[in-house]
Amino acid sequence: MASAIPLDTDSIYNYEIVRRFTLSTLLWGILGMGMGMGVFITAQLVWSRVLPALAGGACLLGSALLYNNLTRVRYPRLRASRTEPRLTRDPLPSERVGINPVDLE
Repeated sequence: MASAIPLDTDSIYNYEIVRRFTLSTLLWGILGMGMGMGVFITAQLVWSRVLPALAGGACLLGSALLYNNLTRVRYPRLRASRTEPRLTRDPLPSERVGINPVDLE
């Protein structure tokens, strides 16, 4: 039989950190439960209004994907290249810089 280890009666264990940890655990547990209940209640109230909109969006996306796959059209469509990218016959701004003799008359 092993002999008992004598207790040191001069040292006192500090229970303050244990008390603080216990209180903070209880506080955060209560807050967490409250937030969880709030999320649950909000979801119950909101989903009845959000679900039809999500279903409509999913149907629209599904029909667009079906149309795209049936027609084999690649998106985005590339624009045809233009011969004149500026859509004007005016000279370039670098060609118009400065004062011409016509401007002085």
